[in-house]
Amino acid sequence: MLWNELKQLININPYTKNKSGVDAHGKLFGSWLQELGMTEVLFERELIGHHRLYTSVHDKDAPSLLLLGHLDTVFPPDTFAQYS
Repeated sequence: MLWNELKQLININPYTKNKSGVDAHGKLFGSWLQELGMTEVLFERELIGHHRLYTSVHDKDAPSLLLLGHLDTVFPPDTFAQYS
């Protein structure tokens, strides 16, 4: 990951209750995954960050890989200094 991308990611506060921050993290990660050829299915949520599913088409004989994660953090607003 390039430093500018890391800085961009760090400067977004994706606290669990900060829907806009979680959605911004998802949008950023989504842009990177789509650049790798993955397709996105967005499951819109009203009160929490959207859920996202990324898939790619690959050779049926090749091994499959599942990556599972989350985009939110436990750091409430104003408890984390910006990237410098």
